[in-house]
Amino acid sequence: MLAEDLADRMRGDRAGAIANDYLGTYSANAAPATGAPPATQNAMSDWAARLAELPGATATVSAVTLVGATAYTVTIEVDWVDTRANAAVGSNPTSASFAAGKFVLPTEI
Repeated sequence: MLAEDLADRMRGDRAGAIANDYLGTYSANAAPATGAPPATQNAMSDWAARLAELPGATATVSAVTLVGATAYTVTIEVDWVDTRANAAVGSNPTSASFAAGKFVLPTEI
């Protein structure tokens, strides 16, 4: 749902999305530094705070690409540490070998 939420925010600010204002790597409570307008930066910071709800989460927004005459696509990737999967198989929670969760959303904006 996080990737879809950011895609919706980008659709709502299509000019900013096309200008790659959302481009970069996000981590818990940290949006990428951009020269985006304050409203866009606030949306990015709010979304990064939501990302912090996943353990060890990071997200990457790729460059927006023109496809055809007016369609633009973007790929949003969200990665996190899947602590529930590790608990299910008895992994040591202090181990660096946590199972990784990944969701990749290629979408049109």
